[in-house]
Amino acid sequence: MGLNEKQQSGTFINILNSDGSLRKRTDETDPKAVKRDWELADGTKGTVYELVYNDISGFIRDVVFFEGKYGEILKVTLQDDEDTYILNINYTSNFAEDFMKKLPNIDISKEVTLRPFSFEDKKTKKIKRGIAINQGEESVYNYFSSYDPETKKGEFKFDFPKPDQSEGKFSNEDWKLYFAQCRKFLKKFTVENIKPALDLLPLTDSISEDVTPETAEFEDEA
Repeated sequence: MGLNEKQQSGTFINILNSDGSLRKRTDETDPKAVKRDWELADGTKGTVYELVYNDISGFIRDVVFFEGKYGEILKVTLQDDEDTYILNINYTSNFAEDFMKKLPNIDISKEVTLRPFSFEDKKTKKIKRGIAINQGEESVYNYFSSYDPETKKGEFKFDFPKPDQSEGKFSNEDWKLYFAQCRKFLKKFTVENIKPALDLLPLTDSISEDVTPETAEFEDEA
């Protein structure tokens, strides 16, 4: 007989890339189920039935980086009075990057509301993705920036990577390398500075996956 690590059970929630909605797996017999057909780049197709939500609230109890069959996932465990939720966020997505930037400013002793978003900027015509975070009436902002939402100006802080454009305008490949550098910095900061405080709490995250393919299909955006 061997010893097996205890795993936390909970409700798994995924973020849909296209609209930022939160999705919970169900089946076709559920009267509130929404049918979604998905297709991967290699032509693999499938169908899932999901419940759709705009936001999720609870106390953050753990953050784990997990290597799954669709790539690396940032798994955020939240808990309310009755339930445990495990939010799967693709590590290479704008959702994960935005969350990790704001995470150090979250008071883990207080309930938090996470509201993913995905929309087209009317001026730039580019897709903007991220996670709006609130604690009570207060919005949680990027810890690594002095950005002022009113003046729309700011600077990076705490050694956050800056794009080196000394050799001219960045190409798409340059931006991809820069975004990868930012993710690496944010992951390291999260593991070294946020994770230890959460590990003092009694709840630990499940290492199960339950991620839909479309959840894991992301590309960096310049």
